[in-house]
Amino acid sequence: MSIQSQQIGPGLTLHKLTHQPPPTSQQSLDQYSTYTLDSTLDKPLELTIDIQGSEGATIEGTYQTQSTVTVPANAQQVTVARVNLYGDWVLRVKFTYTIKNFQGTLPESLVNPKKVQPWEGLEGKIQKAREAFKSFPYDILPLDAIRSKLRDTNLESFIDIEFPPIESSIYPPTELTKPFKGETIVWKRPRDFMTTIPEVFRTIEPNDIKQGQLGDCWFMCALASLAEMPYLVERLFITQRYSEEGLYRVKLCKNGDWTEVTIDDYFPCFEDGGPIFSRSNGDELWVLLLEKAYAKLHGSYFALRGGFANEGMLDLTGSPTEAYEFEEHPDVSKLFAKIIDYDHKGYLMSASTAGEDKFTEDKDSKVNEENEGGLIPGHAYSIIKAVQFEGHQLLNIRNPWGTFEWQGKWADNDRERWSDKMVEGVKPVFGDDGTFWMCFEDFVEHFKTLNVCKVGDWEEVRVKGEFLNARTRYFYELSVPTPTQTLTIAIHQEDDRIEGVGSRKPFLNTQLVILRRNPQLEVYKIKEFRIERQVEIEVELEQGEYVIVPQTTGCQLRKLPDAPSENVSRLINGSGELHPLAEVAVKDLFRRLDKIVINNSLDYPEFHEFFSRLSIPLSQEDFTRTILRKFSSDDIPQINKRAFLDFFKDAVLKQGESTVWKWLSAWGYDKELYCPESRCFMLTLHSMDQIQLSIEEDTTGEMEGAVSRLILQKQGKEIEKRPGQYRLLQLFYEDSYTFTFGIENIGVRTCEVTLDCSLSRNLLFSQPGGKVSKFVEPGQIEYFMHAEAKPGAEEIARAAKVTNYKEIY
Repeated sequence: MSIQSQQIGPGLTLHKLTHQPPPTSQQSLDQYSTYTLDSTLDKPLELTIDIQGSEGATIEGTYQTQSTVTVPANAQQVTVARVNLYGDWVLRVKFTYTIKNFQGTLPESLVNPKKVQPWEGLEGKIQKAREAFKSFPYDILPLDAIRSKLRDTNLESFIDIEFPPIESSIYPPTELTKPFKGETIVWKRPRDFMTTIPEVFRTIEPNDIKQGQLGDCWFMCALASLAEMPYLVERLFITQRYSEEGLYRVKLCKNGDWTEVTIDDYFPCFEDGGPIFSRSNGDELWVLLLEKAYAKLHGSYFALRGGFANEGMLDLTGSPTEAYEFEEHPDVSKLFAKIIDYDHKGYLMSASTAGEDKFTEDKDSKVNEENEGGLIPGHAYSIIKAVQFEGHQLLNIRNPWGTFEWQGKWADNDRERWSDKMVEGVKPVFGDDGTFWMCFEDFVEHFKTLNVCKVGDWEEVRVKGEFLNARTRYFYELSVPTPTQTLTIAIHQEDDRIEGVGSRKPFLNTQLVILRRNPQLEVYKIKEFRIERQVEIEVELEQGEYVIVPQTTGCQLRKLPDAPSENVSRLINGSGELHPLAEVAVKDLFRRLDKIVINNSLDYPEFHEFFSRLSIPLSQEDFTRTILRKFSSDDIPQINKRAFLDFFKDAVLKQGESTVWKWLSAWGYDKELYCPESRCFMLTLHSMDQIQLSIEEDTTGEMEGAVSRLILQKQGKEIEKRPGQYRLLQLFYEDSYTFTFGIENIGVRTCEVTLDCSLSRNLLFSQPGGKVSKFVEPGQIEYFMHAEAKPGAEEIARAAKVTNYKEIY
């Protein structure tokens, strides 16, 4: 037993006696503390103990977080409370007292009280949090460090200053239509709108999800699919218990990389009600927290409007995904067999209807009357089972709303088809719960897309890649020691849904090339050019050595010709904040630098690379003294993205706009802050077997050139020939309207050739102006350029011709 004493007021001494429980007591009880008070006052008083914000702590004899006792005048050893501490406890305790029957002169502070401090309201609390966390990189620190900071700064609860409870976290300032005009939106914590003590999750079920007014049914559908296997949801939560201080951390797989997201528990609500957006049906937080963390990653809640369930599944699981568009693949004769196989493997599946979802789950039953068969247009559904019985191909489907079911063939009320034999064989469960059955034929007719997420016990590798001046900076050596190995390989680009990404960094046209050493390099498999967030290929490799080469046309690295000019006259605006486009550029630069160890922070080697390109020396001591101490802390050897933005703001203010413009120019950003030089991506590999991968830097572009030559040699079509001199070769990729051009020298001398595609219509080029000259050795093929259709072009015309040929003697 230990004893601590502290004077809490004139004539008042509080004693704390800490006890270790005997071995025969409850095993989960770690310790308990008894608080007693000595009073020399000649008046009685009321003493209140408050443990709000604690974890694993209870006051003996009550379920409340507060308890009040009356202390007589001149009393000694009055027991105030016993506090029990369980498991991994965190104790925050506060005592207040009120003297009864007070006689005398009140102090001036009570007669004329000062104005209430601004942090009494939410705006003040946010301001106080900003002051406390200004140079505190909580997103890369352990949760215990954040809790300590809250105690040290006397903050009642955690407020995420990177995604604060203000209007801009709901929708960006650029949003023209204010969606809740006339409604008062307030930010509430769970205890403000829940009727019992909240829990992160009690039981995770698909029907727990209650979609709100955001229009993110695609994400709710992905969540509902995960909820079919509750462990998939649970593993996303680093914080799995209710937090009194409102501090939570989850992990999501964004842009191909697992990212930890730290959030608070303030949620947008109507003034007289609960959350505006999605939540669970009970007093559980998992839906609210995941939606908020996902919104934070994208910049606002409104960034989540409209999407596809496979995107959500990818971000929630990190597993390979696949989408079948029925219009693009009308032959579905073999698809049901695949669905049966996917179901047996435990993959997650969902399906989307065509059209636009103009309804929310709060709408009345007119939805069923107005839409054929009871299906919601533009809506996403989970597929929970596939069955083939008595020649019938049936799918069990769930509406994540938990209502509005299919009313066609094989619906719950279709007693003609649901014979006793079918019920016995299929064992359907009927009820108004949002689940229903459909035959595969109707499924293909009424749904637009099938989404498959291949969750499993994968071996996975995730590595950072970069397209530098339209060619890959790295290639990847893969060794297959077993007779065969099946892998899924994918390129992941930064999601254009993220605030500031779509307008500045549209998806590049990319492809994956797999080469085999046999012993010379030969093309083994290609996933051809596509303009998509993720380009993925599943391949079965025989024993041997392979090379993986990501490629891009690079045609959209530069600003698009029809894009409006955006003048960035100053990097800092009048309120001392970075210009929005400057902020996008600095965040992009942070992402480019964060590659030695991908952890959403920059340490000395990564900062050293930044300064090296500026020809500025930086020692470890300089890094600690001038950067860490100012923007982070001596004992935290990295800075996070927020600190990197502050570093740039500070540089503009102290070193001037012209200096920072030179920095940005040195890193490839133009006057409108586009970066045609570089684009980062993630390369992922998934297999049931161990993956043996090494990374090689292609400093000269030799590997990139070799790949292009091999593909042109194998697949190029001759479109022009001059006997004894050259052949002009072309590859056309119909799915993405992409061209690749090369020249084969069929002469006996080295030649210089100019290829001109500038007269083409509605095409973008990897070479500025669509014109380039290169030297070609005798008997060799040389890649010249890529071209692709302009975004939104309804028709294109390709014009490619050799305008200059000269032999070199």
